[in-house]
Amino acid sequence: MKYYFKLNIILLLLLISTFTYSDNWSETYSCNYNDVNKFLDDKQLVSMSIEVQKHRKWVKNYFNLINSTTYIDDRVQINRFIDDKYKKKFKADILIFFDNGLECQFPAKIRINGDKKDHVDAAPGVASLDVRLLSGNINSIIKFKLLLPHTRGGDNEIFTANLLRETGFLSPRTQYVNTTLNGNLVKYIFQEKITKEFVESNKLREAPILEGDERFLFGNDMDWFDRFGLSRIVNYKWTSKGLDSLEISKDALAVLNKAYLEYLIHKHYYKNYNDERFLNARILGGGSEYLIKKNREFMSILLVLGATHGLRPHNRNFYYDPMYEGMLPIYYDGEPSVMDGSYNNSSLEKIREFGNRYSRDEVIESQSVINLINNLNKNKFRYKLKLAGLDIKQELLDEKINTIIKLLKHLSLSEYFLNDNISYKTYFSIYDDKKKRLIFDGSKKLQVFNCDLHAKNCINEEFTLREYSKILGGKYIDVNNVEYIYIGNKLAYENLLSKKSNNNSNIRLYQIENKSQLTTYGEMDALIDRDSRNIHLYQNNINDKAVINGGFLKNWTINYHGSNKGILHNKQRFNVNLYTGCLTLLDIKVFDINVNVNDAMCEDGVNFIRVSGSVNDINIRNVKSDALDVDFSDLVFDKIKVKGAGNDCIDLSSGKYKIFNSILSECQDKAISVGEGSEVYLSKINVFNANTGIAVKDSSIANIQNSTFKDVDVCFSSYNKKQEFWGGRLQVDNHNCKNDKIYQQNNSVVEAH
Repeated sequence: MKYYFKLNIILLLLLISTFTYSDNWSETYSCNYNDVNKFLDDKQLVSMSIEVQKHRKWVKNYFNLINSTTYIDDRVQINRFIDDKYKKKFKADILIFFDNGLECQFPAKIRINGDKKDHVDAAPGVASLDVRLLSGNINSIIKFKLLLPHTRGGDNEIFTANLLRETGFLSPRTQYVNTTLNGNLVKYIFQEKITKEFVESNKLREAPILEGDERFLFGNDMDWFDRFGLSRIVNYKWTSKGLDSLEISKDALAVLNKAYLEYLIHKHYYKNYNDERFLNARILGGGSEYLIKKNREFMSILLVLGATHGLRPHNRNFYYDPMYEGMLPIYYDGEPSVMDGSYNNSSLEKIREFGNRYSRDEVIESQSVINLINNLNKNKFRYKLKLAGLDIKQELLDEKINTIIKLLKHLSLSEYFLNDNISYKTYFSIYDDKKKRLIFDGSKKLQVFNCDLHAKNCINEEFTLREYSKILGGKYIDVNNVEYIYIGNKLAYENLLSKKSNNNSNIRLYQIENKSQLTTYGEMDALIDRDSRNIHLYQNNINDKAVINGGFLKNWTINYHGSNKGILHNKQRFNVNLYTGCLTLLDIKVFDINVNVNDAMCEDGVNFIRVSGSVNDINIRNVKSDALDVDFSDLVFDKIKVKGAGNDCIDLSSGKYKIFNSILSECQDKAISVGEGSEVYLSKINVFNANTGIAVKDSSIANIQNSTFKDVDVCFSSYNKKQEFWGGRLQVDNHNCKNDKIYQQNNSVVEAH
């Protein structure tokens, strides 16, 4: 022990004496090009160099961690875990090299990452890292981890994370990256963190991200490893943005905790210790057949990839979709074995290595996963693996894919047990712990029932929005060092009821055609005339909304008649289902439809979300904020006419769009706003009375033909607004705009002819 300590001191002194660093740390990024095309072109991260500013303190912290000990029964033992006190944040400069010649230096904050000391099992001063860029981005990523390959199984993680992305599951972008850390050459696994940017890059709106709550995990003996393990909101700061964010987050946590409670009852009440990875997909899906299926597919594919570590409840990650009121699974830390040399056995015994019992959820959609794998473009997938640093031969890839399919076929024929055939118990009543309290929803939005573990001796407490969000995030401790565990609805906990009634009289469903469905919220009247192919929607209260989703619509006309009666409930841009539009078209294909909207007092008059196809004619008059808002879509618009918008007349984000004719007038802000990586073609644009004519920003590209402007302050503008994006690029031909009405930020461009 003394020899080991002296050796570390010698290494520490050598590192400090041989390394110098600069104090010229800047909070802005710098790159070797100013040409916006270098930023907007497809580019691949090749390598990086990291220089910690206070290197001496970094090394000292590192060796303090290496030598950290703990006392067990008066005996000193080397601590296998990394205490939070060693996860101090350090300022660093990160130099990034892309394959198109672009080089950028970004300011960042880094810290040591990981639960166990295998994350510091490398050269002195080298560890797995958690990184946040303070300016700039790496392909829209600003938060990521650099993981020592052996902590994630090396090639196994690269293959699995990329396969899941390629087959339509939520999985972080993952690749190898050669790195110089304070002079040490390191090969890391680069993996983006599960953040707002990750969610939006997968065509989803920012909403609750959840994970297993590990607060009480490592302090327990192994027999009771996760006995208090429910879930928590990761992005709880989003929760604190308003009461609607809070309600969405409470709903999310209540849904997921119901699944976790069932798991805990199985394992710790009925002592089914083999049931270590089973969360009920029907609960997770929240009643959405699509989400139920997606959760089952996720379980099947992780099982056959040998990634069951990622199915353990305390390792799970989810995105809560308020529009469908259920969970989408996110891949994280599966410890897969697909690239191991032994992964070539097509027998059922191979699956049994992953566990000897299967739930219905793991088996029932295995055939669906086979279809996903069969539809995989192997040449494209192999190319993406090569870009990620895993250059796999075609023969080996074919062998791995064939083995995955064979294992799925065996799984589809396997026997399974039902993991929902138990008697429900109020789980926490089997424990006594004065340092933990159960938190249930109160009668007011910021009020809770604070109860003991028996759900008794409850008191009413009221919190600020910030405090309540910390409770949902598993970060709240009261003045007596008591930790709060949020459950949800008390009646639901005691009787295993759903929080929301399925007989909500304020929600009405109408079938239209071709699997498309109309849902109205509130007091709205709906008339569907199938002969004339007209839908009339009559808003009777300012809070009424309508959503059309699923399947496809062809040659229909949708007429929305707004109202300003009532008091607006929503103080944020969205309601408790995350809808911003008075009328929303969601996850649907459209062909030559028409949309007419009048007097819409919502954040958006009409909102298209993940919609593809063609729109013939849009007419919008007198809306509170944005008239037409389009997100994550691929659409062609023939004609658009807008008169009177409290904000933008047209707002296009994260998609591909064409507009051939438009007349836009009385737009309080921008006539057309293009952002968040969109590609747009616009022609015959006529703008009257607007603050800005056309704005293209945040890694977006626009080609504009034939545009006229009257009574506008700025005709064209191009700039960068959000850190996860770069500037914008406009190419304009045939316009009537004067040069003094064109705005171009550095690293953006307007080419007007």
